[in-house]
Amino acid sequence: MKKDHPTFIGIGVRKAGTTWLHSQFNRHSDVYTPVMKELQYFSRSPDKYPQLPSRLGVDSVTERLYGNSEAAKAWQKHFKHFLNINKQNNKVFNFNKHQDFFNCYFGDYSLDRYKSMFQNSGDRISGEITPAYAALDRADIAAIKKFLPDVKIILLLRNPVDRFWSELRAAYSREQIKIADEPVDRLMTKLKWEPFHYPDIVENWRSQFDDDHFFIGFYEEISKAPEALLDRLADFLQLDRSAGWPNASKVVHATAQTRQMPEEVERILIRKYLDGRRGCHNCWADMRPGGMKQRKSGLKNLQPDGMIVSPVSLPPT
Repeated sequence: MKKDHPTFIGIGVRKAGTTWLHSQFNRHSDVYTPVMKELQYFSRSPDKYPQLPSRLGVDSVTERLYGNSEAAKAWQKHFKHFLNINKQNNKVFNFNKHQDFFNCYFGDYSLDRYKSMFQNSGDRISGEITPAYAALDRADIAAIKKFLPDVKIILLLRNPVDRFWSELRAAYSREQIKIADEPVDRLMTKLKWEPFHYPDIVENWRSQFDDDHFFIGFYEEISKAPEALLDRLADFLQLDRSAGWPNASKVVHATAQTRQMPEEVERILIRKYLDGRRGCHNCWADMRPGGMKQRKSGLKNLQPDGMIVSPVSLPPT
């Protein structure tokens, strides 16, 4: 039976194992995913989500190719990256194989166009993963529910302190940040980092999707018991467990584990995440016992907020 809509949508969060999960789905014979991991379809409005520049934020193809807006730059960057990967791997660009790529990048952005990204799924379950969806507001989540009433939502979470440190290392490796010694707050602004308040994400999505349609997993499970996490996910998606997950322990971004967080940076981040409504200590303790408590242990004598000006020092790559 041919499907023209996704079975599941992964909504993030960023730096919490979504690339690893996408690679697992890509290897599974009963799962279909488009050639691109992040479709960014529902987060594409540059006016509503300026902190989430989407490569689908421009309607005009000419503007996508030659424009100077943040959305156009995002489109051009990803398009160039895609072509470079094919060139480096000596792959011939095949229109039939990459039809969903052309549909997404050079077509209109109608709901029918979005559905067409899954038209080759056949009898397999299908879906996409876009971490930016975690930041969607309730109105857009309600629109997704109306458009895809039976879709299942997958959310991966990670200790927020570790999550920012992972993003910082990745940005440094990509030379997205060139000055190694800067205050943490300034780096957050430069990276357009959104710490997220996890209970808000859960409450917003649970306002539309019940227990049978909403799954929460944790990055810590990936490092400690990836097969168990994938089996839980298989049950949620009604996938046959017998196919197994032969590459469950394979690390996607190996460099993410190579540098330890300096204690002074850890202090600053814990203070930030414990501060006020946006703090994640209580929610993380509830969702993942010991998550933030382990981070707090041994980190006494935190400096007053006004004195938190320590820079971040990263060793050379």
